[in-house]
This record gives sequence, structure tokens and C-alpha cells, in this order.
Amino acid sequence: MNQTTQMQPVNRLYKSRIFAMLYSDRKDLLDLYNAVSGKHYEDPELLEINTLENAIYMSMHNDLSFLIDSRLSLYEHQSTYSPNLPLRYLFYISDLYSGMTKDENLYGTKCIQIPTPQFVIFYNGSQEQPDRKILRLSDAYCVKEEHPALELTAVMLNINRGHNEKLKEMCKSLKDYSEYTARVREYAQVKPVEEAVEQAISECIQEGILSEFLKQNRAEAKQVSIYEYDEEKHMRQEREASWEEGREVGREEGREEGIKKGKQELLERLIQKKLVKGKSISEIAEELEEEEAKEAEAEDSIEGGEIVEKTEEDDSSYEEEETEYLEDDLSEAELESELSEKERNKLEKLQKKAEKEAAKVRISRIHIYRALPVLLGSGLIFLLSVYFLTPLATMKTIKFSGNQMVSQEDLLKSSKIDEKDYTLTTFINGGNHIRNMKASSPWINNLEMAYQFPITFQVKVKEYGVLAYLHEGGQYYPILTNGEIISDPTAADSLPETHISIEFSDKKLIKEFALQIEKVPASVKKNIKTVQLTPSKVTPDLVTLTMHDGNKILVPISHIAKKLPYYKGIQSQLEEGVPSVVDMEAGIFSYVEGAQNESSSSDEEKQKTEEEPTGRPTEQAAEQVTESPEEESAEPQNSTENPVNTENR
Repeated sequence: MNQTTQMQPVNRLYKSRIFAMLYSDRKDLLDLYNAVSGKHYEDPELLEINTLENAIYMSMHNDLSFLIDSRLSLYEHQSTYSPNLPLRYLFYISDLYSGMTKDENLYGTKCIQIPTPQFVIFYNGSQEQPDRKILRLSDAYCVKEEHPALELTAVMLNINRGHNEKLKEMCKSLKDYSEYTARVREYAQVKPVEEAVEQAISECIQEGILSEFLKQNRAEAKQVSIYEYDEEKHMRQEREASWEEGREVGREEGREEGIKKGKQELLERLIQKKLVKGKSISEIAEELEEEEAKEAEAEDSIEGGEIVEKTEEDDSSYEEEETEYLEDDLSEAELESELSEKERNKLEKLQKKAEKEAAKVRISRIHIYRALPVLLGSGLIFLLSVYFLTPLATMKTIKFSGNQMVSQEDLLKSSKIDEKDYTLTTFINGGNHIRNMKASSPWINNLEMAYQFPITFQVKVKEYGVLAYLHEGGQYYPILTNGEIISDPTAADSLPETHISIEFSDKKLIKEFALQIEKVPASVKKNIKTVQLTPSKVTPDLVTLTMHDGNKILVPISHIAKKLPYYKGIQSQLEEGVPSVVDMEAGIFSYVEGAQNESSSSDEEKQKTEEEPTGRPTEQAAEQVTESPEEESAEPQNSTENPVNTENR
């Protein structure tokens, strides 16, 4: 039996949106289904609800899902348009189908029948959308194909004012819901959202719009409506901020790249023009150094637009210088002849200087490479910091399996796992959570908690079985296989058809009895009906076992594991239909119940009577007993199915 509990890190009101609250009523949900599908069902009990609940820790939820007429309908309400709903529906339907077929043989030759899915989205966001729109899973594929191997189609219905009026006329609750949300959104534009919601609720109650629902759930509906509107507004503002930030970053990057490229081209043109002008290398170098110094001083005070203007001015001055040079009409050959040996030496020095500058650049890059680990580490720390500040850090899914008598709600509560705990701290403190859950109930034998990336925790529960029932004061209290007594009684009509009834309340002896009886073969153990404490002068722990076959066994509790297995061999030698007593207090002998003389004979005769039945049944029993406590499988644990079958709170 697998049970899954999911927890949501954000506002717990998310679990109960107005739409989901409204259609938690089967009658209203059936009316909605009839309006959407064109059916005419009248009995709400035909609906089988199987909504994916986000009870505690949420990794995935859906608003409404139900079965009717072998169709699985998944309804979603959206105030924000999302093209990713088909992908989400794929996750939902996979979870549902997995739960429906968990006991089926998926590898067999028989075709497993599953209900036909229907996916409907009820949209009432502020973004303009058509009355009806088809969303397909294939729209998300990187490679488009005419016939995709996997397709999922969802129908989006616009339920805002002025849209799908015919549909809303067929379902009054849907029409009323559309009107209520429209009024909340309208009033919130001119007044605080709390006042807007209160006004909308009051008006709708007076005008018969969702009146019964709002009267019964006024406080919760108000709180949820405020949360929904704030969430919708926040998401809209976040999208607008993201778009503006993206545009600004793009403009800044383009500006910087343009400035860098312009400066490089300007430098190349400047050098070429000065050479053509006839200036010596030393003069060019000096002028460039002076210009670089001036630019360095001006970088802190001028903006990109000023740089561009300065660049344009320089370009005009260089063009003037080039014009003047052309008027001088100097040939290239004459320019080369004018270069003296001294100037050539300066040119070589300038080239060496340029090489040194390039070397400096390379050294700077090396330093950058050396700093990369630090930069990456800092970036990682920054990302982790941002992660721990977001709701993603507390998102976790807890799945329980194996629990029958202890509900997952009780286990989760006792674990001390809080919905605000980080996923990482939950993993680190896993040992403490296990100890807390184990100590919370005597039913728990063992617990194992395993982490599955990214946010799933698997908790495997092993419970003790029921060995017997303590009959005290007309009540039956379960006794576990470890000898612990459960304080909550079991109703008499809920007892198993065959069970062991303990008629004494000594907890120490009961625990010893449980340890001894576990070693007895199941074929003997299941024949025990009642256990009564009947101590003798020499055996204080002597008990009388009344068997289902009518016989009785006298045996000390401390010798049960050693002597009781012989009963199977002795039983075949007893007269059928005649109740007998098998005395295992000292030796092992049997006699017909009530036939033993009450008055004591002489010691010699009594000794002879005891020796004869003691030796014969014991030897014969030892020969006939073929199964040992170690070889025979233990009796299946007596358990009751846990009535709570939800997926985590």
C-alpha cells in the first residue's frame, strides 16, 4: 500500500482556490461536467473524485479530477495564460494512471483498460483570449512532426464576461463564479483589494450570485480571493519587470560593444593618417600617449553619448589633416626617403614597446584565469544564497509506504518536519525524523527514510503484527508480536474469525508469552483459542491453552517454545471428539478431561500413572513432528487496513 504526502512551501491558501472550493460539491461539479460535455447525468454519486491533492508538501497538484462514465476528466482553473499546461497535464495523468494500475501486470499479455482522459482549462485572466482555444503538447517539441508519437490536447475555455455565455447559461454556478471574479477585479482597480473583495461578496449575496456558497464560506472565501488577486497582480508585475530589465541589458551591451569597436577603428585610422601626413614615429607615439592620458582622465566623467560626439569631432579633424596633406602632394617614395636612421630606430623601439604592452595584456589574462576558481566559487555561493531565499529551497515531497495501522498524517506530525524546513536540512536531520516517528506509535517496528533527487523522500514503514488480544473488562486489546499491548480496544465485531484470546493481564508474562509463541509452528499456533493463567505451587507461570479442537494444554510459559511443538504429534493419538488434557508441566502426558481421579492414590500408584502416559506420547510425538519452529513459516501478521488513504497532508 503506497501513500504519498506532498507539501507546498508557499501560502497554504493555494490548496483551496475559490474555483476548487466551489466545485468540491458533487452536485455543482456534475452540473459543470454536463454543461461542458453535453451530458445529462443527475446522480452526483456517479462521480468518483481522484483529485491530486497538495495536502502538505506540494510538488504537483491539480484543481479537479474525477471519473464518470469511464472518462477521466481533469479540470484546471487559470487566471494566467500558460502554454505549458499540456505538459503539466501529462504529469498529472501519469500520476493518476500509475495509481490506478499499481496492482496490474504491466508486462502481461492482457491489455489493461484505462479511462479515457479529457483535459479542460477554465480561463478568467486579464489577458485577452478567444472563447475556445486548443493547446497541444506537440507545440513544445523542438522538432515539429506531422504525426508526433506522443500528443496531448487540452481545451481552454474563456469564462470571463462576454465569453462563452451559452455555456455559462447551462451552468449557473460557472456563470456566478465568472461574475464574482469580474467584480473583484473591477473594484480592486479603484480601492484596496480587501475592500473590493468585501464589496463583491456583499453584492453577490444580495443579488443571489453564489449566495449560499458565500454565506457558508464567507471568511475563507474572502481570504482566498485576496490571496488570488494579490498573486495574479504580483505575477503580472514580475513579467513586466523582467521584460524591461531584458530590454535595458540589451541596450547597454550594444552600447558598450559599439564604443569598443569604434575606438579600435578610430585608433587604426589615426595612425594611418599621421603616417601619411609625414609625422615621425616618435611624434605619433608621443601624441598617442598624450591622447590616452586625456581619455583616461575623462572616462570617469563622460557618458557613452559624449564619447561618440568626441569621436565624431576627432574624425572631422583627421579628415581636415588628410585634406591638407593631399594638397601638399607628397609622394610615398619621398616620404620614405625623408625617414632618417634615427627615426627608424625610434620606430623599432615603438614596435618593441607595443610588444611589451601585448605581453602585459597576456599577463593580465593569466591573472584572470587564476581568479576564475574564486569567481566561480563566489558565483556558486551567490546562487545558493538566492536559492535558499526562494520557495524552491523548502519544496519537498514525502511518500509513505507500508503503513497500515498508523496514518501518514500522524507519522508526518510526529516527525517534526515543518513545511518551512529546507530540503537540505530535512535530509541532514533524517535520523532525528525517523526516531521521532518510531517513538510516536507502538505499532512501528522499523522505519527507513531515503532521499531521491531532487525533492522526494521515501519513508518505508514496517509495523508489528497482532499476535493475540487481551480480553479484559469485556474489551479486546491488541497484543503485538513484540508483546506490547495497544491501549485502544478493538470492537468485538471487528475481531478476526480465529484469534488468540489472553485472559490474564500480567504484562511481564504476556511479553514472555509473545516471545515464546513466535517460535512455535504456525499449524499449532493457529489452533490456540484462549490462554488462561493457572499457576501451581511449583510453576507460577503455568498456563492453560484451550484449543479450537476442544483439547487443553497445561504448559509453563517459559517452556512453550520447547514443548508446544510436540502437540501436533500427540494430537493424532488422542481420541477424536473426546476433549483431552495434555499436561506439559513436568513431563508430557495426556488424559481424558474429567477422567483423572480427584482423590490422590498412593505415591507409588500415582507415580506409575504419570510415568506410563509421559513416556509413550512423548516418544511417539517426537517421531511424528515433522516441522520445527525454525522451518515452518511464521503466521502472517494480523493487521487492519488503514482507513486513511490520502497522499500526505
